[in-house]
Amino acid sequence: MSEYLITLDAWSDAGSGGSVVTRYLSTHGRASGPAEVPANTLYEPRISDPGFIEASLFGAGRTFGAGSVTAGEVVLSNADGALDGWLDDGFDGRAIRIDRIADPRLGLAAAERLFTGTMEAVDATSDALTSLRLRLYDRRLDLDQPIQSARYGGTTAAAGASADGGRIWLSKVRPLVFGRVFKVPAVSVNPHNLIYQVHDGAVGAISVFDAGVPLTDDGDVASLAALAAAVIPGGRYRTCRALGLFRLGAAPYRTVTADVVEGAALADRSAARVVERMLIRMGLGASVDAVSVAALAAAAPGEAGIFIGDERSGLAAMQDVLASVGGWLLTAPTGAIEVGRLAAPGVPVMQIGEGQIEARSLRLLRVSDPGEGLPAWRVVLRHRRHWHQYQAGDVAEMLSQELRADLARDALDVIAEAPAVRSRHPLAPELTFDTLLTDVGAAAAEAARRLALYSVRRDLVALDVPAEMAGAARLGVSVRLVLSRLGYQAGRDMVVIGRREQWRDGLVTLTLWG
Repeated sequence: MSEYLITLDAWSDAGSGGSVVTRYLSTHGRASGPAEVPANTLYEPRISDPGFIEASLFGAGRTFGAGSVTAGEVVLSNADGALDGWLDDGFDGRAIRIDRIADPRLGLAAAERLFTGTMEAVDATSDALTSLRLRLYDRRLDLDQPIQSARYGGTTAAAGASADGGRIWLSKVRPLVFGRVFKVPAVSVNPHNLIYQVHDGAVGAISVFDAGVPLTDDGDVASLAALAAAVIPGGRYRTCRALGLFRLGAAPYRTVTADVVEGAALADRSAARVVERMLIRMGLGASVDAVSVAALAAAAPGEAGIFIGDERSGLAAMQDVLASVGGWLLTAPTGAIEVGRLAAPGVPVMQIGEGQIEARSLRLLRVSDPGEGLPAWRVVLRHRRHWHQYQAGDVAEMLSQELRADLARDALDVIAEAPAVRSRHPLAPELTFDTLLTDVGAAAAEAARRLALYSVRRDLVALDVPAEMAGAARLGVSVRLVLSRLGYQAGRDMVVIGRREQWRDGLVTLTLWG
């Protein structure tokens, strides 16, 4: 039977002034040797249930949308009361690592990392006198925080080199742009000098519109002081791209918006690279899996962009960007943050046969996507979003009806169709996807890719296999399922889109799609 090891951190008031301490637990009890890491360390035999972790790329039964991770509770034996003092310690926000050694006779070097995450608390179970439980969070908790912490101070009360917003902007978050965006609402950070902000940081280009009419770029300056001192003719604007600012030459007629480019080159504005910079912005750059980012950037190079003007979480914003290319984000057992996208099954990393599946555990499931898994005959993909929704009173009367209609839209559509699918499947659905792609060519290519993905039969299968054989079946990889029935006799390649590891039982439930 496998041995499970837990390493966790906690704040303890024991000793002088209190400090963070590291504790070591196991299911079997072990003392490490002087040459092991950590050396000469006792792992107390306290784990009665190492818990579980359940993760899916897009949510249960889904093949697009937001992913989900659920980390189960670890139950610790405390019949002797030795852990009672833990209830006074601080576990919230502290790190926890869970490892497995397939054969307890092996050393620590044989340990396999199962989980790297964060604890919420330690509390008592239904039998408080015999056990305690640790409530866990996946590392995605680090991402599920507001991506922008910088706020306006509301101190700009007069003309001059200030861009801190007036009193109405006190404590409101500063805007952020990643990639290329269109018609974002510019924030009036100094109405006395007609200074606006579109991004809290440096950008590559700013194109300004007043009531939908493009103004003339009067050049760029390097500092806020230079921007405030500039003399700018009416109908023009000057930028300070290093600070994401611009200044108008005359009072605006109506609504002021801007097209903004962030990211040095086109290749830097793919969905993968945009998400990478968002992670860096949140201080998580060291956790990014660079290999997965490079792979997704190569597979989906189309330009994307997002504007963030509120307190939305980094995780939600990143999922919106990745959804543009059918992408996903998850944290690996090591704690690294990985990205990828759902594609047709590729080269399988392993084969699963009937002899490897736990008895009576094979299930054919219903897909939870729109259309419930029926082959789709049409894909509508929305792109080139306008971040400000123009109303009739926002737009200058001088503009043509065609331009006014274009400004009033929120996005453009591209369509990919396979009418023949309806001959076989009269109820074949039409699937609509909202994306943050900016280019019609990239949007058309993605629509065609998704039509190819969803216009044919796809099965959703769940099965249980021993943990020892499921290591290679990680989320996002392809496996081959071979059965004597259901048309799987020659094998069917499928993508692992869900995985539940019940560590105490030594079983892994795989959800496969393909």
